[in-house]
Amino acid sequence: MRKVHLYIPAVPDAQSIRWQQVVNKINREFCEVRTFIVDVDDVEIPEKFQEFRPPFCVETKPNQEPKKKSFASMWKTYILDQGHAEDEWIPND
Repeated sequence: MRKVHLYIPAVPDAQSIRWQQVVNKINREFCEVRTFIVDVDDVEIPEKFQEFRPPFCVETKPNQEPKKKSFASMWKTYILDQGHAEDEWIPND
């Protein structure tokens, strides 16, 4: 099963809200989607990704290592390719 974990700061900014809107569009039937609020949910950022500041997203595909994903790639995968967009616009990071 595919997993998408979003890490956002305790005080959300505009980028955090944009990330939340994208992950809310993901079909949860075949994908585990979790949003963690850093320093509030008592969650540890995986060691591999501790150098990054929230907000950021980690996607794990079946039988693959977890990877940090850019906002543009998540937008393309879960908004454009799933037919949730009205046009072909891809945001810049």
